[in-house]
Amino acid sequence: MRKEPIRMPLTVFLLSALILVMAACNILFPANYLSGTLTKSDVNGKTAYVKVVARGEGYTAAPLYFTTAVFSEGSASFSITYVKADVYTVWIFIDANDTAAGDETSLPDSGDYGTDGGRDIDMSSDQTVEVGESEWILFL
Repeated sequence: MRKEPIRMPLTVFLLSALILVMAACNILFPANYLSGTLTKSDVNGKTAYVKVVARGEGYTAAPLYFTTAVFSEGSASFSITYVKADVYTVWIFIDANDTAAGDETSLPDSGDYGTDGGRDIDMSSDQTVEVGESEWILFL
């Protein structure tokens, strides 16, 4: 009695190959998750801008990673996925006067709230950023 060879359907083969490639990419280029909660009263409906820039760069630098979050009931949550392992500086501001461009080019101006300097963050693993009520300063 002759046994027939086991044949793997093409879709199973391609799916297996894709899984191996994705696993290799995560090993070669590890990426992590940056999340955070921002707390500030009296800014409900306002947008917070989160810019991740090269370590030591100022808030005007072009972001390497960027997201926004809208305040509701005194807080806003954000997340950025697939952040490459490295050390970055994170800048966050609240567009309190609704004058920001609405994209990654947005910058704070007079009447907005920001943090007192950027925060260096080591993204060798998942990280969380918390900005409390008392940490915001008014841009003049």
